[in-house]
Amino acid sequence: MLNKLIAGMAILLIVAGCDKPNPNPELSDPIYMDIQKQLRASQAQLTAETKTLQEAKSELLRVVPQTGQIKFAQKRVYDAQAYLLKTQQQVQYFEIRLKSRFDYSRTSYHKAYQKKKEWPDPGEYKDYKTQLRLDAAPKQWSVKQRMIDAGLPAGIKNPAKKGPEDGKTEAPPSH
Repeated sequence: MLNKLIAGMAILLIVAGCDKPNPNPELSDPIYMDIQKQLRASQAQLTAETKTLQEAKSELLRVVPQTGQIKFAQKRVYDAQAYLLKTQQQVQYFEIRLKSRFDYSRTSYHKAYQKKKEWPDPGEYKDYKTQLRLDAAPKQWSVKQRMIDAGLPAGIKNPAKKGPEDGKTEAPPSH
């Protein structure tokens, strides 16, 4: 009987004590988790690019002089260095973005917790996904692709340039 009473009180305390703020709200933030995933992918890419640069440098050292191969090897080293720099900048960007989102997640969670509002805001994640999709969209504008996307046939020739039905062209009117 005493054991049942103690177990019942323990369950009551556990259920009643569940209204505590989350000590790590960023772990339930989908945007934070997505940025963290992007950071890990960029770090893996950085490791691969470092290896590619080392291979290109070693290949440059093995090139036989005055065979014309040195220009190609130098270009590979140059391209690898440029891509490595871009990847390093991308890693730095995601590190800064992750830290910023970490701070934002904590402050917004505590504000939402005090106001007893839902957190994380599903609309914010939807906007984030939309922004990612727009950032990844092609930057070149293609009339044919827009016509295909709209469901229009893209192979129609301009009817204004077509001549008369019998195939003869009319002479311009004389004055």
